[in-house]
Amino acid sequence: MSKRIYISGSLSSLPKDQAEAFKRFYEKLGESLEKLGCEVYIPHLHSDPEKHAEMPPSDVYDVDAREVRGADLTICEMTIPSHGVGGEIEVAAQAGKEVLLISQEGIHVSRFSRGNPAVREHILYTDHRHAIEAVNTWIIHWLKKSV
Repeated sequence: MSKRIYISGSLSSLPKDQAEAFKRFYEKLGESLEKLGCEVYIPHLHSDPEKHAEMPPSDVYDVDAREVRGADLTICEMTIPSHGVGGEIEVAAQAGKEVLLISQEGIHVSRFSRGNPAVREHILYTDHRHAIEAVNTWIIHWLKKSV
């Protein structure tokens, strides 16, 4: 049975000049994880704040919280602070699920987020290519431990 992974990252807080690059990064990360045999949920493909602006906030919460609870692991991109990502960390923790934090080197990620008991590791990366490589390496080890 394949593992389910939820990819969490800033959407509403993304600076306009970085929004497409980060969304594409989330998608490329998801594609790489699918190649490892994982099922991946990427929120902006279902509830993007711009493309799905008509979706009520309560529906966004219901769908995304359900997906986090149903995932085996939530990967949280922490480079750009986001209330939603913080909420998804806590939903995962309350559901007894694991969380992997990732962020660009030099970015301060709060101790509160890093200290959440669901967090298994915090990967620092230099660029999106490096992030995908580092996450894939971590996931391969995680998958072996999960067997």
